[in-house]
Amino acid sequence: MKHFKYLLFSMFFLWACKNNKIPADIIPKEKMILMMIDMHYADAYFNREIESDSTLARTNALYKFIFKKYKTDSVQFKHSFDYYAENPEILDNIYEAMIDSVVKKQTVLTKLDLLRKKELEKKLDTLMKKHVDSLARKSFTENRVQNRLMKKDSLKKKDSLKKKDNFKKLVL
Repeated sequence: MKHFKYLLFSMFFLWACKNNKIPADIIPKEKMILMMIDMHYADAYFNREIESDSTLARTNALYKFIFKKYKTDSVQFKHSFDYYAENPEILDNIYEAMIDSVVKKQTVLTKLDLLRKKELEKKLDTLMKKHVDSLARKSFTENRVQNRLMKKDSLKKKDSLKKKDNFKKLVL
């Protein structure tokens, strides 16, 4: 009989360990992942600054916003986090999902940055080409005008030289 109780207790213990059903008062794993990602972003944002009372107040305000966004509060979050901390496999899955999400976001942002950079380079190239073209046109136009003025000046000089020659011939 003693062995039967031990066997029954062992089976119950194994069943309880394998039963990963999350209690109703615990924040669901998917929601917890999203909340923790937001909280880590909030921490990262404010940890760039030197810690002060205003930084702490702004961090707390951002946490309150996150709790409101996910329709929960700090007490339920702590209770849920403690539950997941007591179940390391589940907490490990949460952190893996968080890392995957952040890596995906980073990949998307990197691609967007590259696309924006290429787009800006194209616009800059277009603007530079237009500017160079307009400078070339302006330079060409200025050269033509300058050439015409020089021709007029040289014609005037020729005329004045002819007049001087004619005057010399008349006088001599």
